[in-house]
Order: sequence, then C-alpha cells, then structure tokens
Amino acid sequence: MKPFIAILLCIFLCEGLAIAQQNFSYQQSKVFEAQPTTVSLSKVDTQWLVQTEVEYPKPDRHIDAKKAAVDLISDAAFPGKLNYKKDNSAFTPKVQTDFEANSTNGTPADNNMAISNDGIILSAVNSNVRIYKENGDLVATRMLAAIAKDAGNYLSSAFDPHTLYDPEADRFILIFLSGSNSNKTFLVVGFSQSNDPAGDWNFYQLPGNVHGDKTWSDYPFMGITHDELFIPVLLWQNGESGWDSESSQIIWQIDKSKGYAGEKLNYKYYDDIKIGNRLIWNTRPVWGSMAPYGPNMYFLSNRAIDLSNDTIFLFEITNTLASGKAELKLKTLRANKAYGIPPSAKQPRRGDSLRTNYADIHAAFLHYGRIHFTGNSLSEETGRAGIYYGVLSNPDSENPTVEARVYSKGNLDLNYPNMAYAGGGGIDRSFIIHCLHSAADVNPGSSTFFVDRNGNFSELVSTKEGLGPINVMSGDQERWGDYTGAQRKYNENGVVWCMGSYGAANGVMASHVVKIENTDPQLGFHPAVKSFELNAYPNPADEWLKLHTKTTEGDLWLSICDLNGRIIRRQKILTQGGEEMELLVPVGFLPAGSYLIKLESASAVETLRFVKN
Repeated sequence: MKPFIAILLCIFLCEGLAIAQQNFSYQQSKVFEAQPTTVSLSKVDTQWLVQTEVEYPKPDRHIDAKKAAVDLISDAAFPGKLNYKKDNSAFTPKVQTDFEANSTNGTPADNNMAISNDGIILSAVNSNVRIYKENGDLVATRMLAAIAKDAGNYLSSAFDPHTLYDPEADRFILIFLSGSNSNKTFLVVGFSQSNDPAGDWNFYQLPGNVHGDKTWSDYPFMGITHDELFIPVLLWQNGESGWDSESSQIIWQIDKSKGYAGEKLNYKYYDDIKIGNRLIWNTRPVWGSMAPYGPNMYFLSNRAIDLSNDTIFLFEITNTLASGKAELKLKTLRANKAYGIPPSAKQPRRGDSLRTNYADIHAAFLHYGRIHFTGNSLSEETGRAGIYYGVLSNPDSENPTVEARVYSKGNLDLNYPNMAYAGGGGIDRSFIIHCLHSAADVNPGSSTFFVDRNGNFSELVSTKEGLGPINVMSGDQERWGDYTGAQRKYNENGVVWCMGSYGAANGVMASHVVKIENTDPQLGFHPAVKSFELNAYPNPADEWLKLHTKTTEGDLWLSICDLNGRIIRRQKILTQGGEEMELLVPVGFLPAGSYLIKLESASAVETLRFVKN
C-alpha cells in the first residue's frame, strides 16, 4: 500500500483563521514581579472578626427576571415528586471515610480541599483553612483574614478560598481574595515551602484592581501545568455582583517554581476577553486527569446566564511566561445538548429557597485527548437543577466536537458539581462527580455519582444527608455553594476525596470531607501491550520530525514527552487501520534537548527518543 502524508499542523498549532472569524479580542499585560512574605499555617490565631457576606438586592437586577421565569415554569410543569429511573449500568461508588470538617462563619460555604500523596488534607471554607490527617484528626487551623494580615494585608474581609496539591512538586497552593471594593482588593496566593502544609508558606499579594478603575476581584478558580499556575478572576463594579451585571474577567499566569522557592514571583494577566463584543467570564482551567500537562493550558467557558444555549468556548494559553511566546487562542464550539440557568433549589423550609447561580462550568480535566467537564444546568427531564456533563473531543484539532448530557434525579435539585479522575490509568476515563443536593422534602446535603470507562452513569449516592434546612441570611434565598471540592489521591488508583456542605440541625451550614472509591472490578486492568514498528527522522531534528509507521486497528495517540514521561503535547490521530503512514510533527517550539515521541493504540505502544537541536 502506498504511504500517505498527514501534515499535523493542528496537533501543536491553533488555526488562526477561525479566531478571526469569531471576532475574538483580548488584552495582555506586561510581566510583573511580587515579593514573598513567609507565613506559617501552624500558628494559633487569636479571635478575628469575620465578615459574613450580606447581599443587598437592587431593583431590576440582571439575573432576577430570568431566574424568576425559570422558577415559575419549573414549579408549574413539575409540581410533584417524580419517579426516578435507576441507571445501574455503572458501578456504584463506595463511601469509605467521612468526617466533620471546617465550620464557617461566612456564607456561602465555598468548600474546597486538596490531599497529598502522604495523606495530608488541606481544606477550606469561606472563613478558614484546616489541615487534617486522613482519619480526620485535626492538625492545624487558621483564619483567612489572619493569613492575609500576616501577608501584609490588614483587611478583615477574606473569602473565596481554593486549595490544590501539585503531585509533581509535592507542594500545596492556597489562594483567596481579600477586600470587596476597588480601593481595597487583593488576590492572595500562597505556595507551601515543603510537602507539610502546617509549615511555612510563601505568600504573595496580587492587585485585585488592575486597571485603577472602580472594579474589584471576586470568584477565583485555579489550575496548574508543569510550570505554571493559572487563576481566572472576575471583576465587578463597586456595589455590584454577578446578579447585577455581566462581568469582566482576568486570567493570571504565574510562574509556580518561583513561588515554591520563595523568589520574586513573575506573573501577567489576560483581560478584556470578548467574542462578538460580548465579554467572556466564568472561565475554568482544565486540569490534567492523572498529572499536570503543559506548557499550554486549556480553559472552558460558556454563556452561563442564558436561558438556553449550546455554545462552549475553548481557550488555550499556548506557552509559558518564560518563553515570551504565550498567546490566548479561542475555538467556539456547539454542544449537541443545550444548557440553561437552573431554577432555585427547594428545601424543607417554605419561602426560603437556595441559590443555584448560573449555568456555568465548574470543573474540567484533560484525559487522552478529551476534555471532560461538568457544570450547572436546568434538567429538561425533571424541571429541577441538574448536572451538565460534556466531553470535548480533539481539542488540538481544527474542529473539536462536544457531546453532552444532563444528570438529574427525581425531585432533587443537584448543584455546584466538582469532578476528579477515578480510573486506573491508560485509556480508562472513569471519574467521580461530587455535588450538593436538596429538595422540598430533602434537607440540603452532598452526593456523588460515578461515570465509568464507557461513559455510563451510576446511581446517585448520598455522602452526607442534611439534618435540617439552611437559614442563615435574612432574605428569602439562602447561599449554600458556591462550589465544592474534589481531588484524586494521585498515588492511589480509583480514590477521590471530596468536600461538601449540608444543613445542620440549628439552621447553619456545616461541612464534611469524604473518601470515595471506584468499585469497578476491572480497575487498573489493561490489555497486554504490544509494540509496533515506528521510525523517526531526522534525529536530531530542528523544526520537524518525520514518523513512519504501519498502523494497527483503530485510532492512534501521538505524544511528545520529556525524559520523565511527562506529556508536553498530545493529539489523537484518526486512522482506518492497516495503513502505512508518514506523520510530519512540528517540534520547533521545543527548547533544545532530549525528548520522547510516543505512539499508542488501544493495544500497542512504541516510544522513541529524539533530540531537538
């Protein structure tokens, strides 16, 4: 059979014409520096005044009318309790460990957590962070406002914490916000100096008002690559929030190695991100499923305040700060299933509903050339709040695709999902989604469900039942989110730790941490791996590396890795099987050095070493 040539430009280069056609624009800053301050998380705090978030509604707010319409239609169309059809096609996840976690003086709860390979848990809520052992023993606790003060910030308002564990550096990262006015607003970023989060940290303060105008920073999320930390943050006008207007957004790009080392921190930001002259906001970083990837970073966003929309935005920051070549690129996609603003959640307290916010994406991870993501949505099947789950295939191709479904159960409202990989490695894509639940006859609590290697849903499993309705705020709607925590235990296949909230007996919110296991009996099982012929030349290479192979049945995966096996770039190659192929792979973007080129099928793998001049 005569060989054919596949020019794989789209493997490593985003196509620029599509960007221009979308009327896409953004600005990026110069590179700034920040000085560190050493702060210990083992220090005992004296009493601190914690400001509970209080919202003062304004007339004709941006989202109110839409939300009211959704609530009215939902209640009218689905007034009673529905029968739920079980889906037993996936194995039910097993709840192993469950313990009471941080108590919060603020609202909403903003639960988040990370766990190290040594089993140390760093959990956070809207007012404090705590450090636990896996058995629930408390090691240390600190108030966010006290940490901010130690870092040089004397504001008493500290909120929206997020934590993560970096499995490559064996370190923790903690971020939160301080101040909610344009005159006093900061993003506080901390890097642990060791793998013990109860020790010393390097904390940095980034400005929350980057334009010198009337904006302040709110609602951050974060993700990491091999080299960097990325933090999207919303910018509100003074006196406003997402309930009042659409937001602007900045995306911070930060050199994480300098943060771990306690050096001057290099960072920059991207802002004024628009498509069709409409601002983009609520953008979420895409994590690596089993480990960080890079040097690029993906992000997902959507039209989160629309009653119904099927648009998904795929962003990519293409390179590192150090390269000087980083750009923000865009692909606009359409899902086969629309999402929409979910109705307010019900609870067993008449006239006191629970806020469900927007139809925004909450979490995403990249696994074998597919981005799995989840977020809030209306469920058309039940009329209640459901969990939107999508799969974006071939993000590096010219035309990625998105297939999505909505997970719902009877009369339950499901909201604020997070997700984490729970497979056994390889092409096994299994993962767990953790979320909050409530209903007119069910107290607010936390639940989880499993998505197996074939994409099947499991039954919903309650990880914590509520003891009573939530009654904290003075108005007719309570805050019970705005997000939850979920992270895999990187050195234990199939194990995910999650953190969520529930209604306590006295009407306040309480938090819990839970260990969840994948019960798939084939976890970690992989077919016998065979090799096939693969040749690469020229070697050393300058701009291009030519691969020659005869394919096996099915599609192939092409990866460039460093010598430790960490994936730098990865792309799916569609084949018909049994063909001789020559693939031209661009390698000019790589720094000089030695690398691995890997070609994989479902049953075979071959790896070659090459040198980039």
